[in-house]
Amino acid sequence: MKLYTVALEWLKKTDWIQSTLVGLCLGAGFIVPLLWPFGILGLVWIVYLVQSEISYKKGISLLVFIFGIKYLGSLAWVWGAFPLTWFAGMNPVLQVVAISLYWVTSSLWLAWGGLFFAAISIWLFKQKYFTHSLNLFLLPFLWLGAEVLGALFFSVFTSGFGSFIQTYFSFGMVGYLLGNTALGLFGAAIGGVYGLSLAAVFLAVVLFFIKQQTSMKGFLVATSLVLLGLFFINPSLVTYLPQGIEVIVIDTEFDAILLKTEAGELFRDDTVATAVNEAVLLKPDFVLLPEDSRYLSSQYNSLYPNQAMSVFQFTHANTNTAVIDSGRYTTNTGRTYLRASVFDGQSKKMWQFDKQYLVPQGEYVPYVYDFVLRMLGYKEELFSLTQNSGYMAGPLMQTADLPAYLPAVLFCFESVSPKGVSNLKKDRPIPFVAHPISHAWFGSPLLLWQQLDLMLQIQARFGGVPIVSAGNMATGKLYLPNGKIEEGEVISLGESYILREFSL
Repeated sequence: MKLYTVALEWLKKTDWIQSTLVGLCLGAGFIVPLLWPFGILGLVWIVYLVQSEISYKKGISLLVFIFGIKYLGSLAWVWGAFPLTWFAGMNPVLQVVAISLYWVTSSLWLAWGGLFFAAISIWLFKQKYFTHSLNLFLLPFLWLGAEVLGALFFSVFTSGFGSFIQTYFSFGMVGYLLGNTALGLFGAAIGGVYGLSLAAVFLAVVLFFIKQQTSMKGFLVATSLVLLGLFFINPSLVTYLPQGIEVIVIDTEFDAILLKTEAGELFRDDTVATAVNEAVLLKPDFVLLPEDSRYLSSQYNSLYPNQAMSVFQFTHANTNTAVIDSGRYTTNTGRTYLRASVFDGQSKKMWQFDKQYLVPQGEYVPYVYDFVLRMLGYKEELFSLTQNSGYMAGPLMQTADLPAYLPAVLFCFESVSPKGVSNLKKDRPIPFVAHPISHAWFGSPLLLWQQLDLMLQIQARFGGVPIVSAGNMATGKLYLPNGKIEEGEVISLGESYILREFSL
């Protein structure tokens, strides 16, 4: 017992070691979801820190450090991009350095939100205008503000030609830790991940308040009961009532190496055409392709969408099925957009709209990283990368003019915006959300997939509509408003493609 006491006293004196442990507690749940309770314990320690007699300098330093470690954990999925097969000429050692720099700097941009939380919360407890209890009550709102502000900083430091400033990047929000529980997923219907972040910090405040009012033994008992309750309480989620909509998604397997060659692009085009023909013959209501499948541009003249729609109807026996495609579109002035094209079999029209939220590095090169890579001598590689990406947010928007029977389209990276689905519902009622994705630049990014699954579960709960995904180098899934995930029924296997059927 003496050794335990000595260790505890030593730990109390080593603030940076404590902060490292707290940061690891907050970040661990994003890597191993079962470790989410450590995140709550980390939040309790942070509540203790900001209300203690701590200086601004020390408190801000420790909290930015803690936030940084938390985001290192939530962004560990970036290592799924190794090796960088799409960046020709960079040897493996430099690739590790490049990924490390992107991982650390991205975490740093997000961590600056910790400065806001530290400065305001420490100030609250130093001044005498509000009661201690009221200050504790305000902490969850300050924490949420800090996470949103961190996303704003991230968008500023990763800004580039064609991007815009926003707060969409939600990786690392502590609300996702609670989303790993059945009770948290149930509550996501109220406020989405923003509401869950408030709930997580509020829970930490309650546990800290209990610690103030009772002994360490009482605190440990209360904490154990709360965490066990979150583990085992499984509320009955609402039953999803099917709408009678049949969707076939086409999952494909075209990696970055294949798509870098002309032969690979031809193989993709032929494979996609074969898969679409097979799917349409089955007469579903909708066929969904992965992002950037380029069915329109490879099979028709994409400059004349109405003509393409007429040819599609002629070659597919005047089908009533709607095919949802997306692909690269470059204007006469050289501007490039990622454009969705919906071959609407019911109205016999084609509807088009553009991706708005782009992937840093994947779809455009941020100014900061462009400058660094140029200084390191990678001008030619940057030119090649820009030629294959260089996207901008496009001018065509999803509006209320679209028929009510058509789904909204949530492009690949747009799923990380906490209000992605709810924003799509503002203009018109939608039967479901089509979510085309492509992870061609990754190997098998399990950490990314598990976080994206949770994000889409929460969005389906919060938005109250099903989400259907189709993936290139990923598995298409159905995310229901009751929190369940389904992988559908595989109805056909072809060369480099799979047809999955979902009943909504």
